[in-house]
Amino acid sequence: MQGVRKESTVKGLKVYLHKLEEKIEGISSKKRVLEKELETLLIKSNGVKKAIDSFENRESILTTHFFVRYRERVEQDVTDEEIRRKVLTPLFQKVIHTLGNGQYPYERDYTIIVQDNKLITITANNPNKYENYTVKKKAFSPKKKRKS
Repeated sequence: MQGVRKESTVKGLKVYLHKLEEKIEGISSKKRVLEKELETLLIKSNGVKKAIDSFENRESILTTHFFVRYRERVEQDVTDEEIRRKVLTPLFQKVIHTLGNGQYPYERDYTIIVQDNKLITITANNPNKYENYTVKKKAFSPKKKRKS
């Protein structure tokens, strides 16, 4: 009878060992999947960090359209550098980097339109200030002469 007990005990242990090995394999498989997912997420995270750094560290760009409209609507006899110095103050740059795209007030009477870190145009808060221009969908366009 003792031989039968040993065999059943060994058989039971072998069954138990087989179940443990199956669990180990299942957990190892899940571990590999999670490690792959973790690696993918780390790569994405690093890409986002680089994008944030490049966005925060890049300087705002004044478009040629902005220069033309600034001279037309704010001040005529100024150089590009003077416009840059007047408009791109450290505080204004910080606001643009923090808030992103939008419309920002400038010197009480004007609004600067920013998109993708580019200063697109400058508009007057009171469009009647300009005799030759009317507001049309938030942009200025020459008035059309009426036929008499």
